[in-house]
Amino acid sequence: MRILITGKQSYIGSSVKTWLNKKEPTFVVHEISLRNIDLNTLSFKNYDVIFHVAGIAHISSNKKMIPVYFKINRDLAIDVAKKAKQEGVKQFIFTSTMAIYGDDRPIGDFTPIDIKKPSPTNAYGQSKLAADEAIQKLHDENFNVSILRLPMVYGVNSKGNFHKLVAISNKIGLFPKIRNVRSALHINNLSKLVNLIINNKISGVLYPQDAKYFNTNEFIQKYRESLGKKTFFFPLTSFFFIVLSIFNKSINKIYGNKYYETKHSILDSYIYQSSSITSLINEIKDISC
Repeated sequence: MRILITGKQSYIGSSVKTWLNKKEPTFVVHEISLRNIDLNTLSFKNYDVIFHVAGIAHISSNKKMIPVYFKINRDLAIDVAKKAKQEGVKQFIFTSTMAIYGDDRPIGDFTPIDIKKPSPTNAYGQSKLAADEAIQKLHDENFNVSILRLPMVYGVNSKGNFHKLVAISNKIGLFPKIRNVRSALHINNLSKLVNLIINNKISGVLYPQDAKYFNTNEFIQKYRESLGKKTFFFPLTSFFFIVLSIFNKSINKIYGNKYYETKHSILDSYIYQSSSITSLINEIKDISC
């Protein structure tokens, strides 16, 4: 089995490659960067599977970035998928995102995501949804398409919001007492899922997440306990944060709610949710801020 991962040195791509090399010694896994490359100079003919990770992952409010998002996250992704199909690749796995469902719900709003109603609010989500839907249409009996609408992916050395939360937890011991619910996905669970998709030719739109929802304060407390640090939660001003979250999206990134119902993430006969936030805590003790 020959597999090509687009997005060389990306956290997800490199982690999945390491997993497959360890678990599937008969697989030949290559990574490639598509940055500033003419697709016409590449050949996919020798590959059985393409795992497309390449894209712009961060969210920017800079309006000048809008055409770049669509060029990379939409146009490039669709072109790669079409080329893969034309050149005989049998399986295409696309990393979409939970961002296609819009902003996080504010503190206190525990309404789950309606998976049938994407509503992206920024160029990142809009460009990923456009690619997501276009690539689905390429699926047929000879070209197996899997779409992964990923929540926050975390793990050792992961970047983005999870890394920021670890840094904050290292420095601060006083937090508002707020309950929240978020979908999250351990990198090992994602890697295992990709492995299962390849071996079993699983197709369609998938909504992967850990078996247990992520709760911000629960993580902070357990992580700080592992470092021998005490954590204090204050309930008296929580109402202030609830009101503030309506107007400040940054607060919702920490304490807002955004999750898939569990039933959407279970794959019949396939188990991929073996790792969790708890199993990772001791591994991230030494992450520097």
